[in-house]
Amino acid sequence: MAKQLREGESPEILPPEPKGQIAVGSQQARAIVRKAVIGVSAVFLFSVVLWCLNQFLSLRGVVNVAASRIVLGFMWLAGAALILLGAKTLPFLKRRKLVAVLASLFWILSVVALDWWAPRPALIFNTPVPAPNPDYLPSILLLYENKQIQVHNKWRTNLYLWGASYGKVNAPIEKEPRMVAPGAYYYFLADNLEDQLRSNLKDGLEGYTSFHAFATTEDSRKYTIRGILVAKVLSGTVTIRTQVLPLIDGWKNTDTENDTPTPVPTVNVLTEEQTQKIADAVAKKLPKPAPKVITNEHFNLPPEVLKTTDTVTVVTPTPTPQPPPRERQLSEWQKVKLTSNLAQYRGQKIVIFASKGDDTWRYANDFRDVLRSAGWKVKGPLAAPANIPVVDVQVSVSCIVGAPIVPYRTLRGTLPFLNIRTRDSLALDCEVPEEIGVLWIGGKDSNPPGIYPPFGLQGSKLPKKLWVF
Repeated sequence: MAKQLREGESPEILPPEPKGQIAVGSQQARAIVRKAVIGVSAVFLFSVVLWCLNQFLSLRGVVNVAASRIVLGFMWLAGAALILLGAKTLPFLKRRKLVAVLASLFWILSVVALDWWAPRPALIFNTPVPAPNPDYLPSILLLYENKQIQVHNKWRTNLYLWGASYGKVNAPIEKEPRMVAPGAYYYFLADNLEDQLRSNLKDGLEGYTSFHAFATTEDSRKYTIRGILVAKVLSGTVTIRTQVLPLIDGWKNTDTENDTPTPVPTVNVLTEEQTQKIADAVAKKLPKPAPKVITNEHFNLPPEVLKTTDTVTVVTPTPTPQPPPRERQLSEWQKVKLTSNLAQYRGQKIVIFASKGDDTWRYANDFRDVLRSAGWKVKGPLAAPANIPVVDVQVSVSCIVGAPIVPYRTLRGTLPFLNIRTRDSLALDCEVPEEIGVLWIGGKDSNPPGIYPPFGLQGSKLPKKLWVF
């Protein structure tokens, strides 16, 4: 519609409006937006690939394989989308389809190789636990004396106790451990144990309760010490024997077979009198065996002894003179215990001196055989000097500072546990060379052991070759 001019106004002539400016500006804006969208999409897809890779490695090493492979699938999809986006938008690419196919194949192979290379939980968790160091593996002796449960350290390194209990009570963990040196022991009070056993057991019957303690060794490895206290009540008197069970690696409140401590049971056990009555009744009902005929097949007798029949008369043999019964000797159990405690110190040197007397020398020979079976180098038994009144048993070592005494302290410490009369400490003798011990075996004394002065070689002129092994 034409604009009407007022009177006196002149028309304004405008230049023609340029064509195409609006179209060019819109195309540039679209190109900028397209590049921005492509860049943001590429960064997002690449971030997804990195996040999935991190999650895959975390799940594969800790949780399970299935979850890690699901994450690996998402990572493959994000990577494939990134490859297609790059093949379609990168301006310098010419054969875009071929590049997309080759890159996709390479990406698939990379994902498969990653799944094959990544460790699986089974390979991690089934790794064998390192075996305990034999140099620090504890050796324990469990005893009950004077209402005390005693844990004896029979190894050559320190033992650290963190807590112990018996029966149903779980062992508490102390803030600081109690150190038990080699050859020493630590006791736990059990004032109420005998009263509990009396109330739970009938007279003449046996029962048991469990004991466990938490311990560590010098290499900071944890062990659970387990034992059984076997009790018997007879006329109101409680007798308790101890049994040591195998150690458990780690700390665990446990009983002999499960995690619940077993209380002292009331066991229905036949008394000796009832058992004998049943045995007599059964014996009366059994048929009596026919008398055994002793023939020449059983004995190789000369012809003049035989009768005309195959049955021979029973010839009473002339009794063979037997040696007099020994007053002192090491029992099989004592020999086994001494050997097991001393075998850890193989190669130690010791000289045995014994006083006069057949019984004493046989007793000294028992110790010689045990020490040799434990791998020790033994010389003797030798006759003790006549001016030394040797009685009972004594272990002597050199008085030189720094001389090794742990093996000989173990020997001396084991003797009282085996009810062998011995001095309650090592004797220091300056005539004894370093790395050599002396075991004195004397006659059995009626006085308590240890009230007499220690025996020594001071003043005894012994040849130097005596100490050469």
